[in-house]
Amino acid sequence: MDDSLEGMFKLTGSNYSVWKSKMRDMLVVKDLWLPVQFGDKRPDKIDATIWEVMHMKTTAYIRCFIDMSLYNNFNEESKAHELWEKIDIMFQNKNAANQVSVFRKLVRLRYQDGSSMAEHMNAFQGLIHQATSLEVPLADEVLALFLLGSLPDSWETLVVTLGTAGPEGKRLSLARVKSSLLDEEARRKDKDTSSDSKALLTESERGRQRNRSPQNREKSGTRSKSRGRPTCFYCGKPGHFQKNCRHFRKDKETDDTDSKRTMDRNGKDRRGLDRKGTIAIAASEEELLLITEESELNLAGDEMTWVVDSGASFHLTPDRKCFSSYSTGDHGCVRMGNEGTCRIVGIGDVWLTTPTGCKLLKDVRHVPEVPLNLISVGRLDDEGYMGSIRNGVMKFSKGSLIVAHARKVNTLYLMNSRLCPEEVNIASDTSGELWHKRMCHMSVKVMNRLADDNLIPVKDVHLERCTDCWDGKPNRTSF
Repeated sequence: MDDSLEGMFKLTGSNYSVWKSKMRDMLVVKDLWLPVQFGDKRPDKIDATIWEVMHMKTTAYIRCFIDMSLYNNFNEESKAHELWEKIDIMFQNKNAANQVSVFRKLVRLRYQDGSSMAEHMNAFQGLIHQATSLEVPLADEVLALFLLGSLPDSWETLVVTLGTAGPEGKRLSLARVKSSLLDEEARRKDKDTSSDSKALLTESERGRQRNRSPQNREKSGTRSKSRGRPTCFYCGKPGHFQKNCRHFRKDKETDDTDSKRTMDRNGKDRRGLDRKGTIAIAASEEELLLITEESELNLAGDEMTWVVDSGASFHLTPDRKCFSSYSTGDHGCVRMGNEGTCRIVGIGDVWLTTPTGCKLLKDVRHVPEVPLNLISVGRLDDEGYMGSIRNGVMKFSKGSLIVAHARKVNTLYLMNSRLCPEEVNIASDTSGELWHKRMCHMSVKVMNRLADDNLIPVKDVHLERCTDCWDGKPNRTSF
């Protein structure tokens, strides 16, 4: 007999809970449920011979939907109620092991975005039926919380709303949660449909604009034209013109003869990625992640990209301007993966802006030769941070507060952040330039004497040209 006969399937053992409900419905439809319900107590209106025939039909019909791997266990019963009870005892033993198994399935049940919410609730209800048949006590509010706990993070707003929107004193119910989930699914589908419709409408409008004839363009020449956001012909980014582009101004000031940058509007080769110093650190068939020289990717800007590295022994950055406190000196070398070494020229603290405010990275090494910023997972662990990875996102938390998160790009976890404006450059560093200004623009010779006597926390003072000294101490020219 076909397994899918009349929508019924065969009993395999693992599907007993669903099979039992489905088989009971099939027996009711076939008028064969009475032998199971009454057993040996024959109703007065039914003849004894007919009653025996009904028992035979019911047992035969039930065996038709038992898998051959289990058939020999139930081929001797001639009474329908005995066969039914034997199957129930074999697959629905109310012991602790079966109760724990059902409870684990409830806890591990998860809803996947994009799948049918009705199917998810059907699977959830099936587990509830199993728990009920095994006499596992579960209150209605607990079941509602189990269903909410099976939702992914993208449904977090609805979970919070259902947990706080109920009237005071009224508990959360399973029926209310199911209704809210179905309404939310319908709302999201309508939103996706409307977004697709708007996209099609925009494309059709663009098509009509391209197909306008020259005569129509001449007729509409006197009408006001609505302009969108301008696009820079130099860097290809929207929102500004080429004359206001900071990349264009910077390259024009540093190298007027540089021909490696192009004017391609589509952005191809516009940033000179073929220059010396370009390093490929992660690649796949679809895309290539590049880290280039600091002058190209602006690693020292306000917006910084940090690579979360579990193999790094400490935090490091090539940019000195991002430090809120800084100490120069000989701090050793960094050994790279290619057996090369880079010198550490300073150590300090860096304040970064995260979704929960400004956070401090302590003892960050200043290594100018490394073209990227690294965050050491080991250092974060030493400072009491906890990390978790799920769905391509690495989250860092301290206690119950999520401090920051990094997203997976190819094989790397990158964290985008900005320097905290309240903390950066409060004390630029403990270099000679700062102490030169603190000491009323003292000469380099005197400052080195103070440094040798450990009176100021600097060593080997080297000053650039101080404009204040040049403007305040001019030499009088003879005439």
